[in-house]
Amino acid sequence: MEGNKSRPIAIALVITVILSGMFIGLSSTLAGAPDRAVARTQADIVFAVGGPSQLISGDYTDIVGTDEIFEYSALSTSVPNANFTWTIETEYDSTVIVYGKTLRYGYHNVGNYSIYITARTPEGGDATTKHINVQVLLDFDEDGIADWWERYWFGTTTDATNTSDSDGDGWTDLEEYDRQTNPTEYTYKAGFLDEYWWLIVLIVIIAVLLIFYLFVMRPKMESTRKEEEQKKIAAAVEIEKTLMSFDELEEKGKK
Repeated sequence: MEGNKSRPIAIALVITVILSGMFIGLSSTLAGAPDRAVARTQADIVFAVGGPSQLISGDYTDIVGTDEIFEYSALSTSVPNANFTWTIETEYDSTVIVYGKTLRYGYHNVGNYSIYITARTPEGGDATTKHINVQVLLDFDEDGIADWWERYWFGTTTDATNTSDSDGDGWTDLEEYDRQTNPTEYTYKAGFLDEYWWLIVLIVIIAVLLIFYLFVMRPKMESTRKEEEQKKIAAAVEIEKTLMSFDELEEKGKK
């Protein structure tokens, strides 16, 4: 009877030892491995500007032109299903917030923009943030033509320059931009004669008057002057003859 009473106790001790060993082993395993929730509380960020081939892991500075649409995409190598928030701040005190892995944004005003990419784990752990600083210029390629105007007419900023003449009308694309005319449609360009015809007419009139004076008026005036001189000489001769006649008569009277 005593042996039968001790058997349940022995079985209980064996079960206790087995459960204790399993608990100790499990505790050791958990202690040696990182906690899953803790390990994924912060997601790293890698983002791309303009395409997936250009991956950037740190902060980024870019210079772009106006009215150009840019696409940004973000991913996390540590947390594939991370949640992303894009915050766009401008120097005009305006803020735009977009949620998701991608961002399409157009820069319409010249100035400085700050884009902050924030990643959080689905569990809502600590946030990781990257910064993109964007400087928007009116004329990125510095050819004197605003980028928005080049894209409007040509679809790109590389076709038109300050010396190119896309429609062959004599107006450069820079002059077309300054005049706000269509650089792809022939426009008549006034030449020297169109702009200074009045000066040419004035020169012709002066030339005609000068020729008339030299070849018509002046010879006639010279002829008239000579005739007047000859008349004066003839008159002087007549006067001299008259005086000589008086002298001769006076001498005869004395005789």
